[in-house]
Amino acid sequence: MSRWIENSEGWIRARRRWVALVIVLASLALRLGMFLELAGGPCLVQHRWAESDMHFFDRWSKDLAAGDWLNRKAPHPVLGWHRAIAERFFREYPDDALTRGVSQAPDPAAALWNEWYGPRVYHQEPLYPYAVALTYALATPDPRVVFAWQMLLGVLTNLLVWRIASRTLGELGGLSSAGLIVLCAPLLFYEVLLLRTALIAFEGALLVWLALRCFERRSLRSWCALGAVFGLALLTNSTCALFAPLLALAFAWRERRALRPALGRLAACAGCALVVLSPVFARNAIVGAPLTATSSVGALAFICSNTGDYDPGAGFSADSRYLTRILEESHNRLFDAIGPTLATHASSAGYLRQLGQKLAWAWSWYEMPNNENLYAFQRFSRVLRWMPVGFGLIAPLALAGLLLGLRRFQTLAPLYAMALAGLVPLLCFYVLSRFRAPSIALLIPFAVLALLELLRAWSARAWPRLALIALVVLGLALWTNQPLPGGMARIRMADWSVPFLTWYVPEAEKAADAGDWKRVVELLDEGFEHEPPFLARIGSSAGQRAPLPEESEWVAFSVQSHEKMADALEQLGDGPAALPHRARAGELQAALK
Repeated sequence: MSRWIENSEGWIRARRRWVALVIVLASLALRLGMFLELAGGPCLVQHRWAESDMHFFDRWSKDLAAGDWLNRKAPHPVLGWHRAIAERFFREYPDDALTRGVSQAPDPAAALWNEWYGPRVYHQEPLYPYAVALTYALATPDPRVVFAWQMLLGVLTNLLVWRIASRTLGELGGLSSAGLIVLCAPLLFYEVLLLRTALIAFEGALLVWLALRCFERRSLRSWCALGAVFGLALLTNSTCALFAPLLALAFAWRERRALRPALGRLAACAGCALVVLSPVFARNAIVGAPLTATSSVGALAFICSNTGDYDPGAGFSADSRYLTRILEESHNRLFDAIGPTLATHASSAGYLRQLGQKLAWAWSWYEMPNNENLYAFQRFSRVLRWMPVGFGLIAPLALAGLLLGLRRFQTLAPLYAMALAGLVPLLCFYVLSRFRAPSIALLIPFAVLALLELLRAWSARAWPRLALIALVVLGLALWTNQPLPGGMARIRMADWSVPFLTWYVPEAEKAADAGDWKRVVELLDEGFEHEPPFLARIGSSAGQRAPLPEESEWVAFSVQSHEKMADALEQLGDGPAALPHRARAGELQAALK
């Protein structure tokens, strides 16, 4: 078997160009298939959903493309939960100077959040909205153009992970990593959403690849390139900042016998990063924002995800009873918010328990949704349903690989640095699928490392080692693939409704206004196929049940949809086909009473 591994390494190495071509073609084929089956459909228009980050990025980018390139408006979203918090604040602190200062504004809630966030501070790191704005300005304000270049970034990410794994694990490890990432559903999912996840994943893989080159070649040019890409990564997502000190420490330790030239390379790297960041510093100086500010959401995110009453299984939640008090004390400044937030825990043990729960969710198979849900999306995409690789497969193998790779730490140091840089923000803030997804790409080589160790132990007939590794992977699989807590569904009630609210109903209303009743029937008929399964069990017939309180809104929505369907069929002169829809609407309406 060991000879087979050696022969495989040589065979793959000799055909490296063909391997690269296969990776590119397979990646492109999957992306083209998904784009074609979803183009213009209920998922690719979710950026219309006003309560989502996708809608905010779309609006922000259009403002930039319209000419506000310095982003003087610095728009901050004011969603339903923002308004609820503002109303609580006004109620609880009617005499606060901030309340008095915004009370006369046309929209006091928006004015309050503008003061908390900072009137001229970027809401989030600016590189992604500027990239989208440039796309809109040069092409067309259609997110599908953005999805196209995000998919190309996904292809490049796949290639980079292949090369990273080939450098660190050998050609067989590289090929195995390529197979896993090409077939990884969560990564492809985020390439067709107006979110920065695909860009973050690409930058992370590029950083690790460049860092490996720097460790091997030690050329000043490579370190300058690494610094420039790191600057871009900070402008995309500042939580990657931890990667730099971790990598610097690993490199300084590795070069401890020639520390002075090593520090020179690190200084050149830092200098190039500052050069890339300098346009943002200049913009902030021009508009009067804090010089180094690239985001205004850190304090709120920390408060919402670290108070004593926060449930890590909720993902993002702004329901803490402590929230308004801490916002009032800290004025939404991160360092001022840390102490009051942690003080809401009854003891340090309580906070450690919360961190333990975050750690469990960070390694769970479940893709925690926010405004997007992988499992709901898969109902519309055969490509995503067929892709077999998810975090439930990667997580236990990657955890085992992280342990097994420690003896090769010097070689794998950039991968370890990026893995830790991706994990720490999940513990400091909250776990969401879209925050975790970029880390999956660079955990895949660790997963393959575990598989290779199993293969080598088997080929060497090292049965005790084989059994130990297999038992560790099995135990980790049981931990990372635990069932969801009772009452928690993979697809939330809100996730069922978004495709209807962003696609089926608006398009049906548009078709009805145009008198295209056939199109109305087609849309609603397809929509009924994607209704929540619980609806089939609700009604007045024998064996059916009344809706639960949280289901009532959906039942009322379905009543309206069936009535619209009946109206459309009657307009087409098909009265008999309309009768079952009238009957179903009446049955559901009766169940609501």
